[in-house]
Amino acid sequence: MNEETPDIISPADTVTIVLRGYLGRDIPASTRSLSLPLAEAPTPRAAIMHLSVQISAVGMILVNKQQAGMDAPLRAGDLVDILPLMGGG
Repeated sequence: MNEETPDIISPADTVTIVLRGYLGRDIPASTRSLSLPLAEAPTPRAAIMHLSVQISAVGMILVNKQQAGMDAPLRAGDLVDILPLMGGG
């Protein structure tokens, strides 16, 4: 009998996603920062959709503390901060 070994995701094959501000208010603090396999989050847009965050609520994306676009290609080990729209005057 052949048992399949589940795919093991190495930390080197992941990106870390951090939901900032009110984007994370309805989820437990422990899930506001999580690692996703790069295959599931090749761009910030893919990560946002994977996490069921409304695209229209996103005000800024930082990849490794540098502003980035929704479709910027991500690399293994990247840190992606997703910040909400902010208002004020």
